[in-house]
Amino acid sequence: MKRSKKAQLELSYGMIFSVILIAVFLFVAIFAIMHFMNIGKLVETGVFIKDLQNEINRIWTSAGGEDIVFSKKINSETLQYICFFNQQKEAKGEFKDFSAELKRYSGSKTNNLHFYPASDSNFSPLEIKHIDIEKITKDSNPYCIKLKNKEIKLRLQKSLSDTLVTISAA
Repeated sequence: MKRSKKAQLELSYGMIFSVILIAVFLFVAIFAIMHFMNIGKLVETGVFIKDLQNEINRIWTSAGGEDIVFSKKINSETLQYICFFNQQKEAKGEFKDFSAELKRYSGSKTNNLHFYPASDSNFSPLEIKHIDIEKITKDSNPYCIKLKNKEIKLRLQKSLSDTLVTISAA
């Protein structure tokens, strides 16, 4: 029994359509997986910010002095620095070249925690309460701490005579 050319042509169109559908489904699946992975990174950073503020609040409300190292992983391919920036003061020090970009993406003037590079970052600047931004940025404004192996290590300090928490590189 011989098949006609028309039947062969219809079969090949059906095969082509099937391959196209499979390719579309694969593309949508990969896109969805990438999207959910990015959401996971944003959640991780949100947890970092929440944990940092909670630790600062704990130290700030403590009766005595404290000096601890706060360490967290931040799973971001583009994030290089976490910066504390006093926008009310003049930029100076090692990272003063960062200030123009940080100001551009800052939003509110009360935001004192910034992520650099701001243009590549998915993270918005925000205000961390109960920190002594004057003391933190005394010698370098912005004061930036480099991530090492996607991990940030901060020294949180408050002496008996301090009313606010200071932050430095650990």
